Amino acid sequence: KNRCRYGARFDLCQNLLLLIATENPIEQEGTFPVAEALMDRFLFRYNLTYPTREQELTMLKRDLRPLSTMSYLDPDKILQLRDLVDNVYVSKDIQNYMVDFIRKTRESSKIYLGASPRTTMKFLNATKANALINGRSFVIPEDVSYMSHELLNHRLILRPEALVDSADNPVDAAYKVIDEIMS
Repeated sequence: KNRCRYGARFDLCQNLLLLIATENPIEQEGTFPVAEALMDRFLFRYNLTYPTREQELTMLKRDLRPLSTMSYLDPDKILQLRDLVDNVYVSKDIQNYMVDFIRKTRESSKIYLGASPRTTMKFLNATKANALINGRSFVIPEDVSYMSHELLNHRLILRPEALVDSADNPVDAAYKVIDEIMS
């Protein structure tokens, strides 16, 4: 809606707005579940685990170096990249495949609440961006498959029976259901 809220104040958003948020495990004190309507507004959800020992050492070494203030992308470059993504071709077959896939999340007996139509639009843009990152001007089925997990895992509310096998990790359960729908 191109409006941003800062406390009690609403302002028009700039054309370029990136929001990155963290979500603590629900078991932690002071953590409350995010409403489904809000979760749907986040494009991706990545499930990060603790780094390996080697990765942690690399992080430590990076932290010892002085910070660079060099900008890698300026607003004009971001807008150019956005235009390139807009021009990535998506065939009718891929469009139908994506719509059918998202609709199946609403029909699955393992899913209480499936992905919204808004998800279909975001899915389209994510697959186009992935194609561009991989040097293509067109989307292929592998782009759809590759983007599905992180794009959908936070949008699906699974039924309890779908969580039984993955009781320790609901994200794994979501991945499993997504894979079943894709096949």
